[in-house]
Amino acid sequence: MYSREGRFDKVLSVAAPNDYVLIQFGRNEKGTLHPKDNGKTVCPGSNITQTCASTFNGEETTVLTFGGYISNITQIFKEKGINVIIASPTTNNAYSFNTDNFFDKPSEWVGYSEGVAKYEGVEYVNHFKYGVDMMRRLGKEGTQKLYPVKKDRTHTNPLGADMMARAFVKGVMCGGSGLGRWVDSRAVEKVEG
Repeated sequence: MYSREGRFDKVLSVAAPNDYVLIQFGRNEKGTLHPKDNGKTVCPGSNITQTCASTFNGEETTVLTFGGYISNITQIFKEKGINVIIASPTTNNAYSFNTDNFFDKPSEWVGYSEGVAKYEGVEYVNHFKYGVDMMRRLGKEGTQKLYPVKKDRTHTNPLGADMMARAFVKGVMCGGSGLGRWVDSRAVEKVEG
């Protein structure tokens, strides 16, 4: 969908050599390809070169895997001299709404993202574990406050978005990313743990 809507083209139009581009997906891509899907579903699996035939808005289309889409745009950015960083998806609410279960296992999208970064030879920032750690320290009640819509384990309120941004900064700093040299020391002071 991001490619089809021309959103990558917008980024390409303003990015210059030596800029950094952060690519992070893994939220709305899951599903089953069918003529009435939301156009965001990807071809299943980790094979970067695999494709699937599908129909979108009544037209036949070729759908790539999650990794295929990210790999394609990464190659284009690299050809323009743009530094690409692929990041793991942000962490879903690790707590169940109805039980005390705590889900600290990464989704398949975390592994797919890391796989594409390795395949393309670009930096990878895995901040998933830092998001999980933050939620563990907040506890169930504190974590639930970050997710305003009950049963939506994905979309946070502004405070939750800030916490995920802090998890990303921690991933940059602890993972040794080249982007770390550009992180303002005041941001690091706010990231605990």
